[in-house]
Amino acid sequence: MILPIALAVVFVALIIALCLYASFSIRSSLYGKIHWRGNSDRKQIALTFDDGPHPKYTREILNILKQENVPATFFLVGKKVEAFPEVAQEIKAAGHELAFHGFTHRPLWMKSRRMLEEEVNKSREVFRRVLGFEPQLFRPPYGVRGRSIMQTAQKLGWKTILWTRAGWDWTEISGAEVARRALRKPRAGGILLLHDSDGPSLEADRSRTVEALKIIIPNLKQQGFSFARVSEICRD
Repeated sequence: MILPIALAVVFVALIIALCLYASFSIRSSLYGKIHWRGNSDRKQIALTFDDGPHPKYTREILNILKQENVPATFFLVGKKVEAFPEVAQEIKAAGHELAFHGFTHRPLWMKSRRMLEEEVNKSREVFRRVLGFEPQLFRPPYGVRGRSIMQTAQKLGWKTILWTRAGWDWTEISGAEVARRALRKPRAGGILLLHDSDGPSLEADRSRTVEALKIIIPNLKQQGFSFARVSEICRD
């Protein structure tokens, strides 16, 4: 009697572990195809910024990108596009790539079908209304996904993008440390995760990201890297 119970416990534990891996690992495609890095045939890196737009820090980042003549991809929160439409329009006008990052930035992996549809539809509506188009790239909040959101993304033809390297700029570290982490072992086709705002909050301090970006871009250029939008390096 004890052995069957023990086997059942082990089986349940393995199923739970598999589900957690499928939801949280940035390299897992068990719930649907994801892209955590791009093609490595060219020495390019994609800079990505999550959680914006923000009226101060997004603009500071845009200024740096313009000075360095570097493109980037911004994963925008629908609620913030609605709050700061002029900033979102400035990103588009500057020629950068815009993508979905949920409407509220709340985790989507455990939401009911109704709540999930509401999040997705609100995001689509605000992008169409403010920016005049609907992106084809999507990054789930926190990078966490479940079967339902992945099925929804696939149905809509969205490409789900995660990342190769994170700068950890959401933590209480210096801009120099953000740059150090972001620059660790850069590889062709890499997708770098940074932030121009903060999760669901309209307020944020992303000064460390701005500071880090002034280090990251020149350093990568010195190493012979160029920069591309996510859709340019994730072509399949």
